[in-house]
Amino acid sequence: MKKSSLGTLAFALLVAACGGSSGPPSEYEPGKGAMQLPLLTSSSEGKTYRLVGATFELTGPQNATITDISEETLSIQLPTGLYYIELKGDYHLEEVTAGEPGKRIEALMISPNPLQFTIAEKETTTVQFIFKIVLPGTVDVGIRVDKGGWITGQVEFTKVYQGGRPCSCVYMEGQSRPFAFSFESVTLTRLAPGPDGTLNLEVTTGPLTPQFGGDYLEPLHYNVGIGLSGHTMTFKLSAQPDSNSVSLAGLLANSNFGFRAGPVSPAFTGTVDSQGYPTPQAFQFDTTVELGALGWTPSSYSSKVEGRMVGTGFIPKP
Repeated sequence: MKKSSLGTLAFALLVAACGGSSGPPSEYEPGKGAMQLPLLTSSSEGKTYRLVGATFELTGPQNATITDISEETLSIQLPTGLYYIELKGDYHLEEVTAGEPGKRIEALMISPNPLQFTIAEKETTTVQFIFKIVLPGTVDVGIRVDKGGWITGQVEFTKVYQGGRPCSCVYMEGQSRPFAFSFESVTLTRLAPGPDGTLNLEVTTGPLTPQFGGDYLEPLHYNVGIGLSGHTMTFKLSAQPDSNSVSLAGLLANSNFGFRAGPVSPAFTGTVDSQGYPTPQAFQFDTTVELGALGWTPSSYSSKVEGRMVGTGFIPKP
């Protein structure tokens, strides 16, 4: 089996409006809302982590640069409107233990940077920068994830189909955006062998946290980002018999706004178990994608947009 020098512990560092020690503002200034930035988070194993060395650059109706991150939670009131937040500086994560200096932790940020968010009057907005922690070690099967997984990469929409059922997705033709789908858990199912002997591991994710980078594009960021948030995604890893050749098969995100990829991405060198089924692992993909209202078929011919999706992902062990 392929060896790796990486073991992993995954968690999401939330730069969010909920939680934190200070809570939402008790009073909002006229025409303003708020954004909070908790800089301390805990994993399910009870370890505490802090983001240090970071600078947050805000651009929008009011520009701001946040360099003082000494508090556990930062809060800033902003005029209503669309904003971008970019994480800058020589930032890193530290594991925090009472009475001891912080211990620097290797981590991968999977979120697009910068991110967009909207400030509404008298409301507090949630923004997330999602990190996956990498711990030194030696494991089989490439990379092992103790908790959480993701799919991240670039999506480009190239062809529109106009049908009788309108869809705002048609405005995304020619648009390309980075994306990240993070999930906390998975359910794995070994399917019966296909007619050609293909062995499929079906993956059903826990609730999704979807994110998109680049300029704001309402059908993508609102309909898809908000529409998929909290829903699940299913896809398959497919292995050919007597081979370590693995590929990503059809992907479907469940919401009122269909997001589908597939049917099959080119194969890569993966790992399989003693019966030949793909194992939970890192994977890569380069596949077609379509976006539109659920229920689209050639006969009903609702509007949709097609394109290409390229990137990598992680499947954690359940």
